[in-house]
Amino acid sequence: EIKIHKYRTMPKVSLNRSWTTLDPMISFLGPSETESLPLSRNLKELKLIFSGNRIPSKSIEKLTIFISRHLTGLRSLRLDFESCSSISPNDFGFLIKEITRNLQYLDTLHVDFTKCALLSDKSVEYFTRNLTRYFPDIQSLDFTFKGCSLIGDRSVRESLKIFSKRLYNLKSLGIGFGNGSISDKAFESFHQETKGKFAKLKSLGLYFSRCPMISNTGLKALGKGLSENFRGLEKLRIIISPNYSPYGKFDDEGVKNLIYKICQYLENLKELGLYFWKYHEVTAKSIKRLEVGIGNLKNLKVLSVNLEGCNPDAVQAVEELTKKLATEEGMIIGT
Repeated sequence: EIKIHKYRTMPKVSLNRSWTTLDPMISFLGPSETESLPLSRNLKELKLIFSGNRIPSKSIEKLTIFISRHLTGLRSLRLDFESCSSISPNDFGFLIKEITRNLQYLDTLHVDFTKCALLSDKSVEYFTRNLTRYFPDIQSLDFTFKGCSLIGDRSVRESLKIFSKRLYNLKSLGIGFGNGSISDKAFESFHQETKGKFAKLKSLGLYFSRCPMISNTGLKALGKGLSENFRGLEKLRIIISPNYSPYGKFDDEGVKNLIYKICQYLENLKELGLYFWKYHEVTAKSIKRLEVGIGNLKNLKVLSVNLEGCNPDAVQAVEELTKKLATEEGMIIGT
């Protein structure tokens, strides 16, 4: 499927194809590496999704050269390589180097390398250092390395440490990690490595899937970090899940503490999403804490809660809270 949207001042192209080579896409956007279409020169937003394809290194190199040399006016770029298992650290390094050094107008970047198993902590470090060096004024950043077994707590810690020191104008941040090596130490970084540096951040998304080692200790550290260093947030979404089995480690103690910190200190929140999947020890007590706490969030307009696989009484409590809040004017409730 190819979708093209042309606007007078901001053309946009969205490509979603199951290609084993990127040549058709490059031929579509521009006939050669030296001559690009008017569409290419004026392009402001580009979204490329190649999920699940085995893409040769030569094709990655050709794509990278084309984007970095012919689409230099881009303001927004999304590259989705989920489950493209053949991507090597060299492919990744070349892609990041060329994009960060040539797309000087970029203010929105979304990259997804979920299940790109060859990437490691060194890959993430290279990404963060190049990003902060060449895009210090970037406003919206979303990056995902879920399912990469060679990437762990170190990447979470170093990313937050570097971003908090150098991305002064960042307004929206999405972070996705997930594998068996992510532990409570990753969440401790939200308190230890940020220290009030994200003053302008308005939106934060935390996506930690298949993380069975996260416990109440990690949730408490996350709550402390959010309450002290992210008080300007208007939108917050947290997704945490363990492996498919067994059930996760944390329970009501950790969830209630996190909810308390959010509701007590993030008073500017307009949207809140909490998704905890397969934590059997999370019960209706956590939802009761939420029901009380959201009374402090006077600006809240959108609330989404999903406790799939948690204790049945927690799921029932979510349904009851949804019915109750649905009667409030202006409130949007979702699961």
